[in-house]
Amino acid sequence: MSTRLRVLATGLGLSLVACNSNRVTVGGGPSYRYPHQEAYGRTMTCPDARLPPLRDGGVSPDAARCSFADAQGSRVVHVGGKVLTEAEDTSEPGIGVADVEVGIHRLAGVSLNLDDPGPKIAHARTDAQGRYSVSGTFPPGNYAAIARQPADQRFLAYRMFVVAEGAIGRIDGIMITIPLDQRLGP
Repeated sequence: MSTRLRVLATGLGLSLVACNSNRVTVGGGPSYRYPHQEAYGRTMTCPDARLPPLRDGGVSPDAARCSFADAQGSRVVHVGGKVLTEAEDTSEPGIGVADVEVGIHRLAGVSLNLDDPGPKIAHARTDAQGRYSVSGTFPPGNYAAIARQPADQRFLAYRMFVVAEGAIGRIDGIMITIPLDQRLGP
């Protein structure tokens, strides 16, 4: 009987630690982004205030459709891809690079100035396979995904991409290739 009580107490203790360490989230959690840009032509039935997330973490379809233009499902809210080394053979994609910081910058125009790339919209670190994933609200425009060393912020490589006017949901496959010879990079 005492073994069962110890197992039960250990399980309860571990679940309390997990809940207190913010690894378990209920509802929208800390990553939920509230919509804030009012949509054009609101109807009289639309609320004037931001809407709280529902229990499942989403905003009701009616609220997203009629009151705010940047609610989830109405804009690009996820950008993902991979940071790779340049392959010696052009038929291979290269090897993923772990622990690289990737920043998504909104460009002022159509070109990238590495000294001042524009405001950083989101950032992430690559996982063991070189994958990264960021969430945010990305209005239509030109963007750059810039890979840097986390320790000294040394520039490694970049990839420019465009969020089109009617784009919604996800943009995946933004591959950033690090040149084999760093002298060949920008």
